[in-house]
Amino acid sequence: MKKGLLFEMARKFAIYRLTRIGKISSKDICAATECSKPTALAVLDQVVDESGERTQRIKTTIFLKEIPPVWCSIATDDQFFEALVNGANPKDTGLFPNELPVVFHHWTKGRPIKGLLFQITSCLTSPTLKGRPNHRSAMRIRYVSMNIGEESRWRTVVPIGLDCAFDQWRLIAHDLDVSGYPVKTYVLYRINAFEKYVDPLPPDFRRDRLSKTQSRLAININPALTHDQHTAISNELGIDDEGYIMADSRTEFEYLRKYGSIPPSEKAIWPIVTKIGDKKCT
Repeated sequence: MKKGLLFEMARKFAIYRLTRIGKISSKDICAATECSKPTALAVLDQVVDESGERTQRIKTTIFLKEIPPVWCSIATDDQFFEALVNGANPKDTGLFPNELPVVFHHWTKGRPIKGLLFQITSCLTSPTLKGRPNHRSAMRIRYVSMNIGEESRWRTVVPIGLDCAFDQWRLIAHDLDVSGYPVKTYVLYRINAFEKYVDPLPPDFRRDRLSKTQSRLAININPALTHDQHTAISNELGIDDEGYIMADSRTEFEYLRKYGSIPPSEKAIWPIVTKIGDKKCT
């Protein structure tokens, strides 16, 4: 049979599940990937062929005899954790929600205003002439920052993408109102209006690609930590043997605010929340 994307997705799920609980059935494959039973049975055939004597098949179920299975190179601990971080989809974890319950906590509850994401997408997918964006690549947004005394004001931007940092979704865009058209970040929830841009773009404008750049930062750990606490925090933050961490350049300030002691910007209102009242559990 022709082995397409659905077959490969079902095959990976089968390997993930076989690795993690020691067995996989055609019923599990159908439930996770919505493939047909014949496809699921073909996946079992494939897995048996790949694993050789390391598995045993009884009717429509395969059982693992060797743990850990050295042939399952795609089902690593890193892949497992990455799958959890990215939503714990059974297709990627090999486990159903009742087998490994995962709860995601979101600090922010808001949503972008209606139509904003569509307009951002339209700007990013607008036709280009010889690789150069035109006026359809730009938009106007009315944005309010958290600086002292700030009111919302209109800005002309050219989107290059979105990012999500510490549960905060942000528009990454060139600011056409500033010389050099620097790339800035705009929290989506703080954009309260938008409109199309109709004027020609500056002749010297060039749109950057969205990239994820990192900085290597030397950090000092609080000496009050015990040896075990120090080891745990080093693992959590990814501190190397020389005392450095890799931090995303666009979120470096937020990172150091969360884990360090740097003060907020003098221009910003901080803290945002000044008092917490009675707690009501729901």
